[in-house]
Amino acid sequence: MGYKLWTLRFVVLILELVTLFVVFDTFTTDVGSAKAFTWHPILMTAAFAVFMNEGLLQYYLGDVAKRERSESRTGHAILQLFACLLCIGGYIAIFVAHAAGKKSQFFSDDDEFLKKLHVCIGYLVLFFVLVQLYIGATKYITKKQTGESVYRWHGKTGIAVYGKSTRHVFLSSTFCAGWNRFNCRAAPVRLPVACRLPAGCLHGAIFCLQVAIFCLQVAVFFYSFAHLKST
Repeated sequence: MGYKLWTLRFVVLILELVTLFVVFDTFTTDVGSAKAFTWHPILMTAAFAVFMNEGLLQYYLGDVAKRERSESRTGHAILQLFACLLCIGGYIAIFVAHAAGKKSQFFSDDDEFLKKLHVCIGYLVLFFVLVQLYIGATKYITKKQTGESVYRWHGKTGIAVYGKSTRHVFLSSTFCAGWNRFNCRAAPVRLPVACRLPAGCLHGAIFCLQVAIFCLQVAVFFYSFAHLKST
C-alpha cells in the first residue's frame, strides 16, 4: 500500500482506539466496572467502532495490497465474528442491568423520545447483525467447501447494516449526553487526563471521533477504488 493509504489506515486505527478508550475510561470510572450497565456502551463501541470497521477494511485494503481474496475473506470473517460476539455481549450487559433494576427490556411510556428511539433502533440493528452473521457464516463455509459464491448481496447489506449501526452510535452519544446521570447539570465525568469536562462535552467529543472515523473510512474506500482502477 502507498504511504497515503497507510497514513489513512493509521489515523482510522488511532481514532478507533481513542474512541474505545474514552468510553471505557468514562464508564468504568464514573459508573464502575462492577455495574452491568457499564459494559453495554463499552462492548457496543468495541463491536461497531473497532471490529466492524476493521472487518470492512479487510477487503478494500486487501485488494489494494494485492493479497489473495481468500486471505482477506478469512480476516474479514474473524473480525466480523468478534464484532457480532461483542454486540451480543453488549446486549446481555444491558439485559442484566435492566433485570437487576426490575426495568422493562424495552421502554415505558414515561421514557423520553430519544430513549425509545435508541431502544427500537438498537433491537433492529441487533437483529440485522445476527442475520448478517448467519448469512456470512453460510457464505464463508460454502466458499471454503465448494468454491461457489452464494448470497452475493451479503456485502451490500453489510454496508447498510454498518451504516445503520454507525448512525446509531451517533444517536447513542446524543442520548447519553442528555441522560440525567451524565448531563451537564450533573457531576462532571472524569477524563483520563487531569482536566474534567461536563459529560455533554465528552459525548460531543465521542460523536466527533465517530464522524471522523466514518469520514476516513469513506476516504479509504474511495482511495482503494481509485487505486484499483489505475492498476
